[in-house]
Amino acid sequence: MIKHIADEAEHIYIALGATDFRKQQNGLTELVSLKFKLDPYSGKSVFLFCNKRHNSLRALRWDRNG
Repeated sequence: MIKHIADEAEHIYIALGATDFRKQQNGLTELVSLKFKLDPYSGKSVFLFCNKRHNSLRALRWDRNG
């Protein structure tokens, strides 16, 4: 699953700093659109977030399937 998250992606964005991992998909989507001014629904971009302890990553990508 993780192996295929970046397949055919044109851009991979890494959010610097810590992200609150209590945010679910909707919260991360709002963060991408409001704070970073990017389109989280493009499907051609992968967004990576790191937790406060910097020992875990969370990836966000629109797959057009919900």
